[in-house]
Amino acid sequence: MAFVTDLLFLKILYVVFGKKKALKRWFIIFTLIFWAVIGVWILSISLNHLPDYAKYGRYFEVVAGVFALYIPKAVTAFLGSIPKIPALFAKRFSIRKKRSHFALFSLLVGAMVTFFMIDGIFFGKYRYTPEVIVIESEKIPPSFDGFRIVQLSDFHLGSFRQPDLLAPAIDMTNAMRPDLVLFTGDMINARMEEAVGWFPLLNRIQAKYGCYSVTGNHELGDFSGYGAIQADTAIISGIGELHAALGFTLLPDTCVYLKKGIDSIAIVGVHNCGRGRFRSTGNLKKVVTTLSPETFSILLSHDPLHWKSEVLPESSIDLTLSGHTHAAQMGIDLPWFKWSPVSLMYPRWAGLYECDGRWLYVHRGTGFIGFSGRVGMTPEVTLIILKHKKPNEAV
Repeated sequence: MAFVTDLLFLKILYVVFGKKKALKRWFIIFTLIFWAVIGVWILSISLNHLPDYAKYGRYFEVVAGVFALYIPKAVTAFLGSIPKIPALFAKRFSIRKKRSHFALFSLLVGAMVTFFMIDGIFFGKYRYTPEVIVIESEKIPPSFDGFRIVQLSDFHLGSFRQPDLLAPAIDMTNAMRPDLVLFTGDMINARMEEAVGWFPLLNRIQAKYGCYSVTGNHELGDFSGYGAIQADTAIISGIGELHAALGFTLLPDTCVYLKKGIDSIAIVGVHNCGRGRFRSTGNLKKVVTTLSPETFSILLSHDPLHWKSEVLPESSIDLTLSGHTHAAQMGIDLPWFKWSPVSLMYPRWAGLYECDGRWLYVHRGTGFIGFSGRVGMTPEVTLIILKHKKPNEAV
């Protein structure tokens, strides 16, 4: 794929600058140097004495380096290879001119993409963004009107070089004055040892009614097959203790009730209920049998596909909080237009969704994985405010 992208990109350069031997020579030299650097980079990581789980995070940086060069190249090659667009200018320009103008336009777009890629790799993944949503329902008791919940998700602690890089998100969480903090899975990438050194920072989170969490697909060992990784059962067995040490109470297919006087709301948690290659170990049916339909309930379920497949048809859950998608850590997020490549796999991939007075909120994630960057889809800290809706007096 990289070879094809390079060939198409070189053709765009030929159209703009002419088919010069020097251009081709320097292009080949630059490409060879780039891949030599990537090779040395990978070798240095593999020979480093870092633990395997720490190397995993370093490889994400290599991916970012490749993406920083080849995504702009691919965009340029794609735009410059569209055969029909230049024909729109046939009446005004000669064939040579129209091809040259469109190729130049493609290069300019590629340059813009390069800028955004570099920004996302060095700054975007730490540009924590506050999001605020309001959930209004008659089922929310009056005493819980104005109740403040902060949702965090997908820390992937092993992807960070040091805890201080996540500290602004923790400070933002506390600044929101939450009554409750909920974490919707993927605390780690694959190894519990990733959390070493993170205990002081995460235990700084303050919430009157505590912090609750669920597992994601990474905690359940979906990505535990690299290096000298321990068995899945070893990850699962200690994950509750790990979350507790980090200041969160794990909800493994269980429910807790938060009370204010005679009023209460239910907080439900299930293990990851994934689809396809992501294993499903959660048991929602086990929990919902104990829930009263009259009680306002919040479900923590890592994978947003769970909402449509089981939560809506087989429960009375009012608000489901998910993560998992990361909004692909790449996309377009404008007030009037939102798109991410992950939308091709997940119809509900970021933000708030509603169906018959029941809601799903999909968190973009607070950390990152795979690609060490965020382009257009910043990490978020989400404040959810509950509002009691007065019954319609006409009813």
